[in-house]
Amino acid sequence: MTEAAPADDDQAGNGALEGSFWPIPENYAFHGEVWHYTNATGLEGIVKSGELRASSTVLLNDPHELLYGAKRIRRWWKENRESLMGEAPRLVPVMDDQLDGFEETVLNNPAYVVCASEKRLLSQWRNYASTNGFAIKLDATPSYGIVDEQEDPKAPRTTSMPEGQLTRLPSWVRVAYKPSKQDELIRRFFKKLALDVGHVGRLLQQDDVKNARTLIEATIAGLAAMMKHPAYREEREVRLIVYLPSNRQPGHYPAQRGVVPFVRIIATDDPFPLNNTRPYRRLPIKEVRVGPPQGQTERQRRLGAQSLLRAHGFNAPVKGSGIPFIP
Repeated sequence: MTEAAPADDDQAGNGALEGSFWPIPENYAFHGEVWHYTNATGLEGIVKSGELRASSTVLLNDPHELLYGAKRIRRWWKENRESLMGEAPRLVPVMDDQLDGFEETVLNNPAYVVCASEKRLLSQWRNYASTNGFAIKLDATPSYGIVDEQEDPKAPRTTSMPEGQLTRLPSWVRVAYKPSKQDELIRRFFKKLALDVGHVGRLLQQDDVKNARTLIEATIAGLAAMMKHPAYREEREVRLIVYLPSNRQPGHYPAQRGVVPFVRIIATDDPFPLNNTRPYRRLPIKEVRVGPPQGQTERQRRLGAQSLLRAHGFNAPVKGSGIPFIP
């Protein structure tokens, strides 16, 4: 996290926080390669634009997913708050207020996500890629950011941190499914918040409750987005969690579930630029797999995907799924 601090003209405890930070602690971030499943239209859009779409979690396949993580956090807090009273007496009353109506806060200020999997899975082909599907292998190690809206469509794309605001940087995370893993994740997050040497702890020591609450809200909202119901565990999901800055509006696209809000995401070279603007870098597509069925139609789809990638400057290999499955 960059040094989140009050604006230069204000004294600590008076001004709004500005700067940027990862709402997911760095030791919980996922670094590696992931598989994003999509159809032919999605592949064409990603390759042509060099961007990903992070969709609002309000319209995910599981309509209760957002509330699941929020309820897990509230339940854990109710069962364990007394044990934190001794080591973090300043944190407990702030958390009590923060978690009052937390589910409503999560719904009103949802995360945006790019969904992927750690492995190529038959269930993912079946659920998300169908007979014209593709799996795109992406490198989740580079930094990612929200595309700046430019008046000139030909201008170089950038992503920046709005001045005078606290910006939550996009983070790739591994989703937790087992209740025991979720409890341990929540426990570690709250232990980190309770540390006096951390950002929240220092703010509370300064009696800067307002800014401490800002950081806490951002952190536990990210935590809620890291958990899903155990019924979805076979997905082995990894997701890029994104939050829209308060001065920005999302785009929208039509889908079977309705009109879906989304934000445009690009890969960047530097998460903490000195000039407040991060340059665009090529989307790190490492490989593309053509979905089942195998045979002549797979070969045709593979050739089409190769042509698309080459036309837009990508050198990633295109292969068949290797799955003997007829959708």
